[in-house]
Amino acid sequence: MRRLSTEHRTAPHDEAEERLRRALQIGWELENLVGVATDLHWLGRVAVAQGRPEDGVVFAAAASRLRDLVGGGLTVQLYQFDVDNPVDAARRELSDAEFERPWAIGHAQPLDDVVAQAVDSARE
Repeated sequence: MRRLSTEHRTAPHDEAEERLRRALQIGWELENLVGVATDLHWLGRVAVAQGRPEDGVVFAAAASRLRDLVGGGLTVQLYQFDVDNPVDAARRELSDAEFERPWAIGHAQPLDDVVAQAVDSARE
């Protein structure tokens, strides 16, 4: 019963993750950087919800850096209704030191590496 309950809670995240990964891959191929930033942000939220806060922070940091590089674009606040920002959600789960490391990685890692990690993250 517990397993069924867990699957029920994670199933929507799994489906969302699959769709977001496909959108991210297409956006990256089309060089739609605003879309890539938005997809990375949402993949960060999904990763935190799935118990992978470090991945969530890496994706959110890369999204933040990408938005800075393109001069902003659409803000993710437009899409936030009743869900947490992945950064806020991860901060509740991680110590400062546990948070800072993936944040630094997300800001420093080449974007094509972050995109590849995000696209492949569910397959690990």
